[in-house]
Amino acid sequence: MDMATPRITRILYARLPGLLAQAAHRLRPQAIASPVVVVSGRVVRDGCPLALAQGARVGMTLVQARRLCPSLLAVPREELNAEALSKQFWDILADLSPVVEPDDADGGFADITGLPPEVTQRSLHKTIVASFGVTPVIGMGVSRLAARACAECDLPADRLSDASVEWLWPEDAVLGRLQRLGLSNFGAVASTPEESLRLHFGKIAPFLHRRSQGVDLTPVRPLWPPPCVEVCEKFDDAINNRERLDVVLTQMSADVEEQLRDLGGHGRRVALYVDTERGQARQEWVVPAPVRTAQDVSLAVKRLLAQMRLAAPITAVGITVLDVSPPTARTPDLFCPGPGADPVALAAVRQRLAARFGLTTLTTPSQWPRSSRQKRRAALSEQWQGVRV
Repeated sequence: MDMATPRITRILYARLPGLLAQAAHRLRPQAIASPVVVVSGRVVRDGCPLALAQGARVGMTLVQARRLCPSLLAVPREELNAEALSKQFWDILADLSPVVEPDDADGGFADITGLPPEVTQRSLHKTIVASFGVTPVIGMGVSRLAARACAECDLPADRLSDASVEWLWPEDAVLGRLQRLGLSNFGAVASTPEESLRLHFGKIAPFLHRRSQGVDLTPVRPLWPPPCVEVCEKFDDAINNRERLDVVLTQMSADVEEQLRDLGGHGRRVALYVDTERGQARQEWVVPAPVRTAQDVSLAVKRLLAQMRLAAPITAVGITVLDVSPPTARTPDLFCPGPGADPVALAAVRQRLAARFGLTTLTTPSQWPRSSRQKRRAALSEQWQGVRV
């Protein structure tokens, strides 16, 4: 019996050098002819072509960059709003694949399994150059880790072993230890026995060994474009009174809440459109607090409806909730889980933490060893508890 050949997962990573610098030029248009870098803290995060041509590099400190380029203009990353440029870039990735996950403001992953890699890479490169005027950093691999390492090291997918260990593990201490051991690329780590790595890296040795082979169990999530919820209602008999319209909008708000619950998220923009016999009216609002319940949606819809001037019977109504994202995460207590916590999941988390960092990792403050000074203060406090002033 013939077995179908399994499709090899292929992940694409793309980054736009200079995208944040373009946003900085839009923020400071008077400095269009000056070398500009974007800094995170005191480290250069991005730079314009003029700054890079004068010696500034991503990753160096701002002091080092100013020594090479005294006329440098540094713009803090926190002051920038690169949302428009980022959305334009992610839309280009979304034209290639339905599974796109943004990575910071100037990067993104895409699952292009089943697409011809060479043709896809050439098409993406051509589109980005035409749209932004910069040369993108593009790489492919069998996982997120492999794709990014190949992109940043300018390597094809079959030469992952030559990628620098700089992209193997996010912690600088682990990177420095790898380099001191002479393990400078992925291939050197992969060829080292796991037992030898365990002597130097302990519990993370198996992860290092697997990652050096391109194994990354984190999938690319379909986070762009953000999901939206849309509920529409058409009327055979046009509505010409407010009471009936309120009843319809209340039911539609309940339907929106149900869809938001299924998506497990909340919306940050609410749009309302109303079709009448004389045309369509549309209003949109960026809500101050994310909406998730029917009451939240109903309040937003009433505000938008009050901004419309409806002078004809209504034939259709539509509510759209945009920019749907997961709610803010809440970290449950590992020691005293609340009523809504999953005890099985918390036990699994405790087990993984203990396996990686040791059994003494999960200790409450009351279990921490006390110094001699703390013990003396506790003894004196006990002596004075019975003394009356």
